[in-house]
Amino acid sequence: MKTRISKKGIMTLTLVFMCAIFMSFTVSAASTIKLNSTAKTLYKGQSYTLKVLGTKKKTQWKSSNSKIAKVSAAGKVTAKKAGSVTITAKVSGRTLRARITVKNPTIKLNKSSVTIYTSGTTSLQLKATVKGASSKISWSSSNKKIATVNSKGKVVAQKAGTATITAKANGKMAKCRVTVKKKEQSPRLSKENQHKLYQNTIKNYDRKMKQGAAKWGDSGRATYYAFADIDKNGIDELILRYENTEQALHKTNVDSGYGENTYIYTIDNGKVKTVLSSGEYSPWLEHSNFVKVYKNSNLINRGFSHMPADEVFYRYSNGVLSSKSSLSLVGGNVWTINGKKATRQEYINAFNKATNNDTGYPMERYKG
Repeated sequence: MKTRISKKGIMTLTLVFMCAIFMSFTVSAASTIKLNSTAKTLYKGQSYTLKVLGTKKKTQWKSSNSKIAKVSAAGKVTAKKAGSVTITAKVSGRTLRARITVKNPTIKLNKSSVTIYTSGTTSLQLKATVKGASSKISWSSSNKKIATVNSKGKVVAQKAGTATITAKANGKMAKCRVTVKKKEQSPRLSKENQHKLYQNTIKNYDRKMKQGAAKWGDSGRATYYAFADIDKNGIDELILRYENTEQALHKTNVDSGYGENTYIYTIDNGKVKTVLSSGEYSPWLEHSNFVKVYKNSNLINRGFSHMPADEVFYRYSNGVLSSKSSLSLVGGNVWTINGKKATRQEYINAFNKATNNDTGYPMERYKG
C-alpha cells in the first residue's frame, strides 16, 4: 500500500527543514563572536586594542573604572593607574568581557653596589630589567670624575672615590653605588703558597751570593732566610741574608755583617716584588752595616756606624719601604733622638718601643 503525502504536507516539511537550518546557522554564528583577549596585564601608560571577532557589527565599549583604564570607541584600552577593571563590549545582543590588570612600571639593576679599579678591572656592565610602557633607559653618574656610564650601562673607572649610577625608565629609577679603588688585589694566597712562591727567589739569591763570594775569595758563608709578615697585611715578607756560618745567632734583629747582602721581598698581585736589594754581592769589610727586622714592628733598622746615627728606622707599610727615616737614634757619649739630646734611658725606651724590646725572627739556613 502506498502512502500519499499531500502538497500541504510537503510544504510543511520543507518549512520545518529550512527553519532548522537557519536556527543552526544563527547559533553557530553567535558562538563565533568573541574578544581577541579576555585577560590582559598592562603597565601604566601602555595601550592595547581589544577586538570583537566573528562580526563586523558596531560594538559599544565601556570600562568599569576609567581612572584605572579607559577604553575608546574603537576598543583601545589605555592603562592609567594600578588596579583592575572590566572592559565590556556589547554587540549583536551579546555582552563580552575582558579583565584588565594595570601595574606600575618597574626598573631593576643587576647590582646595587660594585667595586672597580683604576687598574685591573676598570669597567663593569650594568644590566637593567624594565617593565613598563617604554623600554628606553637613560643612564647618569653622580660624579663623572670618579666613574662614567654610557648609554648602554657600561661603567668605567676614572679615579678613586665613590659615585652613584642611576638608570631611569618610565618615571622610575634604580641606583647602583660604585666604589673606585686605585689597585685591584689578587686573591690572597695561603701562607704555604706564599712560601712556595718565594722558593725560586731564595734559589736565585743563593746562587748570586755564592758567585759573588767566590769572586772575592770569601768563605764560610751561607744563605739564611725568614718569613715574616712585617706590616701585618696577611702577606709574609721574605728576608734573606748571606751570613757567616759560625755566627752564634741567626735572627733578623742581629747584626748581619755587610748590610747590602740583606734582601727583602714581598708578594704583590701574585708576584714576588723586591722591597730592598743592592742587586749584587757585597764583600765583608769588617764594619757594622746592617739591616734589622723586628718581630711585631713595621720599622726596619738600616743602621751604619759610619753615619751620625747608629740606628736609623724606616717605616714599612703595605709592601712599601719608606725612603724617609721615621726615627734616628745615636748612643754613646752623646744620646740623641731624631737629632735632639736625650738621656740614656730615653734612648733605651725609644729603641725598645721601635724594636719590640729588640725581638727578631729566627732565620733558617738554606739547604738547596
